[in-house]
Amino acid sequence: MSNSCFNGDFRQKPKQSLGGVNRNLKREQLIQQAAQERKQREEFRKHTQIAIKLQSQIRKYLTCKNWVCLMIVIVCY
Repeated sequence: MSNSCFNGDFRQKPKQSLGGVNRNLKREQLIQQAAQERKQREEFRKHTQIAIKLQSQIRKYLTCKNWVCLMIVIVCY
């Protein structure tokens, strides 16, 4: 048996504020805060997508580079 630490959760769960509603915030402040949090989540998703795309391109480059080297070795011998 393998000693993996996988517990079945492969997705991140959304963060939830357990502190409750802050009654001191005015409506405009609450709307502004929600908009700021949405913007932060959107930026995080964009950074994640960029990182995935970059990793994909690097893997593609390395795979093609290794394949070309292998073909050179096969052709030369």
